[in-house]
Amino acid sequence: MEVSDGPVDFIFHRTARSMAEPSPEYRARVVATTPPEIGEFIRDKEDLVNRLATFGATLASENAVLSQCLIPNRFVETTAGLLAVAIAQGRRTLMASIARTFGRMRKRP
Repeated sequence: MEVSDGPVDFIFHRTARSMAEPSPEYRARVVATTPPEIGEFIRDKEDLVNRLATFGATLASENAVLSQCLIPNRFVETTAGLLAVAIAQGRRTLMASIARTFGRMRKRP
């Protein structure tokens, strides 16, 4: 799928732990790739960078922002709404937060 700031892969699957269960559990994952230079920049800083995460977490090894959630039997509308926001804004908001945070850190004496 394509959003305003680039392509996003959407994966929907049944969780391994629910395969033998009568009530299935499902997970949705959204993977939004980032430019390779972002992955290089955040390598070994992922713990710091992901403190800023709301709708996704950075994965330097994948050059991507990953958002995921379990799909509950209740509150499906809320989960769908949050996932839609993660798809549309996850990569953009995390990259903007990284730029602001590291920009401030460079200006400090």
